[in-house]
Amino acid sequence: MMLRRFKFLLLGGVVFWVLDACLMALSGVIPMVVLIIIKTIVIPAAMALIVRRQAGRPTLGVSLGARLFLMLAGIWLFGPVDLIVTSLLVTKTPIGFAEALFHIALFPLSTIIVALYSGTMGALVVTTVMLALVPFFFPESRS
Repeated sequence: MMLRRFKFLLLGGVVFWVLDACLMALSGVIPMVVLIIIKTIVIPAAMALIVRRQAGRPTLGVSLGARLFLMLAGIWLFGPVDLIVTSLLVTKTPIGFAEALFHIALFPLSTIIVALYSGTMGALVVTTVMLALVPFFFPESRS
């Protein structure tokens, strides 16, 4: 049962931040303003497709609201991981161990910092609101 829940946590975080990293690879080709607009549209749209697929699936012992909450938690928890991985792969001087632990410990703040730095804040806000409100608009039947 715990593994099923971890799967949704991982699904939300990995899809959101890997898609962000893939779009960030276009930053040398596309102006940053256009890239921010693309991220604000594409990332929530991809998450909406996943939500639509999740809404049509059987519960598997985990309600739709719980699945979406876990996906949302994954997005917010994986923000510092994205910061650490990007620092290790891209920058000349990667962050140290103590700074990495600091970012993990303060994950909501670190996620906002990462989103502001990479231009994903719009996508983060739209996705957060979407995942928080979907269970209210599509309640599950209690049969």
